[in-house]
Amino acid sequence: MVRVLVVEDEANIREMIALNLRLTGMEAVEAESAEAALPLLAKKPGCDAAILDVMLPGMNGFSLCETIRRTDQKIGYAGILSQIPLHRHKTGIYIL
Repeated sequence: MVRVLVVEDEANIREMIALNLRLTGMEAVEAESAEAALPLLAKKPGCDAAILDVMLPGMNGFSLCETIRRTDQKIGYAGILSQIPLHRHKTGIYIL
């Protein structure tokens, strides 16, 4: 089963994303902040993809993505939730 990390500080948005992932047969691993997400990434089995909010308390989504890329090469895709149009960021991630 595909495991997707969902990092979003607004519970209703995080739960909606997680629900939709589960409805498509994926497992959603939820965290309300980057700091809460980091220990989840260390657990086995790891996550296959990540959906990250840009505006997080503490560490922002871009910094979290860069940390994921440096420390966990298993995650093949990381998307960032933002209020700006879809484009590819310098980190190699797509802004959703």
